[in-house]
Order: sequence, then C-alpha cells, then structure tokens
Amino acid sequence: MKLAGRCRSARPTAGLIVVGLCLAAGGLLPASAGAAAPGELWVNQADPTCSENLTRAQVSQATPWCTLRTAASRARAGDTVEVMPGRYRGTVRPVASGSPSAPIRFLAPFGRVTVDAAGDAVGLKVIGVGWVSFEGFAVTGAAAQGVYVDNSSGATFTRLTVSGNGAYGIQVRASGLTVSDSTISGNGMAGVSELAGSFGNVYENNTITGNGKDGHPYNGDGIQLNGVAAGVTGNRITGNGDRGIYEHGIYAGSSSSDYVLESNTLSGNAASDIKAAGSNGTVRYNRLGDSRLGLVFSDNARPVSAYYNLIVGRFQHAVFFTTGARPAQARLWDNTIVQTGRISPSGDASAVFVNSATLADLRNDLICYANADDLGVAVSVRGASRATVVSNTNWLCSGDRLGRNLALGGKRMTLGVWQASSGQDAASISSAAARFDADFRVRSVNLGAGIGQPLGLPRDYAGASVPGLAPDIGAYQSPA
Repeated sequence: MKLAGRCRSARPTAGLIVVGLCLAAGGLLPASAGAAAPGELWVNQADPTCSENLTRAQVSQATPWCTLRTAASRARAGDTVEVMPGRYRGTVRPVASGSPSAPIRFLAPFGRVTVDAAGDAVGLKVIGVGWVSFEGFAVTGAAAQGVYVDNSSGATFTRLTVSGNGAYGIQVRASGLTVSDSTISGNGMAGVSELAGSFGNVYENNTITGNGKDGHPYNGDGIQLNGVAAGVTGNRITGNGDRGIYEHGIYAGSSSSDYVLESNTLSGNAASDIKAAGSNGTVRYNRLGDSRLGLVFSDNARPVSAYYNLIVGRFQHAVFFTTGARPAQARLWDNTIVQTGRISPSGDASAVFVNSATLADLRNDLICYANADDLGVAVSVRGASRATVVSNTNWLCSGDRLGRNLALGGKRMTLGVWQASSGQDAASISSAAARFDADFRVRSVNLGAGIGQPLGLPRDYAGASVPGLAPDIGAYQSPA
C-alpha cells in the first residue's frame, strides 16, 4: 500500500501560515510523494479538494473522491479503496465483482471510518457481486441491516464494528462469506442472521454481544444459522436476546445442516447458549455457562454430535433434549457437564434433562448436579415412551444423600435401579458430587480415569491427545 501525500503551497490556516508541508494522517510525508499506484483508489471527505468528478486514473491520496458511495460505484476487480477517517453517511453498495485472485478491497488504513446509514435501510449492501471485502470499518445507523449480503460469493468482512442498527447486525442470504475479528453488538435483532441458501460461511474470532434487545421474543440470537456447512469458531457470544425461551447465543435452525460450532465461549444468553437443531451438526470444544439452558437439541432430522465441550455454571438444565416439529436426535460424548446452580428457584432441575428424543446417546460424559440445594439430579428422563436413550460409561454425580443421581418420570433412583429398569449404563459409575478446579478439571479422585469407551475422537477440550483405548470420562484427558 503506497501512502502518497499531498503537498500544499503556503496558505492561511486558522490564522497561521503553513508552508511547504506534505500532509497525511499519521504524520508528514516527503515532498516527492507521488500519485497512487494502479488500482489504488482513495476517499477522503475531509479534504477540501476532494471531487466526485475525478476519473479512476486521476484519483490518488492527493486527489481523492469525497464519498464511499462513489468509490463503491467505480471500483473494479483488483482495486483497493483506501478510506481516510470520517463519518460517511448513506448506504455503500459495490456494483462490480472482484475475483479470487483480484478482489475489490475497501480498507480503513488509519482506522476511525464509520459508515453511518443515517436511517437508510442498510449500511453496507453487497448484492449480486462477488469477491468484495471490507476491513476496519464501523457500521451503524441502519433502519434494518447494518450489513446485508445477498446472492454473492467470496464476501469478506474483517475487523468491523457493527452496532446500533435497527434490525440485524449482519444478514446473509444465498451467499458465501467470511466474518472475522469483528465486534457485533447492540443491534435490534440478531447479531448475525444467515438465511437459507448460504453455503460454507465462516464466522471466526468475533465478539457478538448484547444483540436482540428489542422487546420482541424472536430473532434476537447472537448467530442464527439456516444454511449448509457453516463454521462458527473461536467467537465470544454473550448476553444476546430478550428474557424468555426463544433467543439464543447460537441458534442452528431446523433447516441448517453440516455446521461445525467449535471453540466458542458463550454465557448469559437469554434462552440457551447453543440450540443445535438441524442435521449432521457438530458441537465441539466449546465452553458454555450461566444461561437459562446450556445446550439444547431439538428438531433434528439426522443426529447432531456434541463432544468435548465444557458445559458448566448456573442453568435450569445444562443440556436439554426436547422437541419442536420433531424430537431431538443427538450424540453427547465426552463432555464435562456440571450444574453449579439454578437460573430460577422453581421447576425441574437437572444437569441433563431428556424431555423428548428419538435418540439421546450419552457416553463418556461426566455429568454432575453440584448445586448445594439438592433439588436436581445428574440425568432426568421424562419417560421411556418419550425418549430412546442409549447410555453407557458415564460418571454421574450429585449431592443426593441416598445416591439417587438419576430420575425417570420424575422419580429419583440410584444407578442400580436405573440399570435394572432401563438396561442402560451397565459400565457407568455413580458418586457424590466431585470437586473441581476453576477450569473444571476434577480435583477429587478421578473415578472416570481410563474407563471410557474408545469413540475415535482425536483430542480433548484442552487439546491433549485421546488414547485409542480406555480414554477418561469427561472433557479432559488426565496427564500421562
């Protein structure tokens, strides 16, 4: 990137005489600084000599366009549009496509660039064009979407701050995009809304917080997924949604499939941290805490897999198998699930509650109701007629003085009674509540060490290798 300067002759400025200086944001440039490199376009509304009448060949840092709108309408494949600090009002919509080898890039090289939709429906609009990227911008003031992407491919949004928009922070339809290293907060509806027809979208290393506080019960999630093969990785997703049961940290909808939710940190979301509906999803290496529900399975046409997650904190249920249009189907393997308290003082409480499922496959899980109130159990199953449970090699614990760490149809029972009545958990163990450190590694005797089933999973929550035979129960593998 060539940061060409602009040399001015002497002129009065606020009562002073400025003589022979070449000015650029961030300091002085040599007087020999020249025109922009080919494909390098500049926007600077603060420059009194900026003009919308310049041709692409005439634009440079010394002779910029005034508005982002003009740059978006004239940029072509391979161009880099560099925008000087300022608040640029109205919708910005690129009209041409880049290519994988020659994208169109919009950069804020010195930061402090805000796209203020100023009441327009959308701030950044990418429709019917491909391989366009925006980096380093703030987007605010839209009546509807801060960023809207439709029928596009290869769109990339990096280091954005998307906040204060009336509806969705970012909404994507029938498109492929990447959103990374961005902050998406304080938007009226969902932080990110992915509609049907999207494929392979990537959402990574973002902070998504405080969205969906519009007083309405739906569409206030941190991220909504309704496409195919989305990857949601390394995000911090907290405090999204209005109070109630419908707005989640991550909501993979019933039409979504083949998604991967990995290494995210979630807490304080209105309904659940993750609602994993849809088909063939994978939920792994996440940390969930302190929401009404931790991980919810529902509306699964084909099974979803959740493994090596840390689901710990205050919940009504840390894990909940339930039904919507169809019951849950899920594999819950090698997780540490510890309910340390209750979100509400009444109602059913259990670390894992199987309300309705055509498959609830529980293996190698450390499941503990560790709340001192003794009002819940490790695993509760509403009734055999409502659930198909396949369960074994789990460690179940709670504070129940009689060791009744399970419940069936609301009736507490010991592991032995459960084994006899259900035929499940022949190799599982039951104990009083274990003790944990701050990372929820077992501090008391690790009763689950080396007694799990080999399930072919390569690494644990912390990244340690899992042995091919006899892994530990829970999200952590003991040191060798």
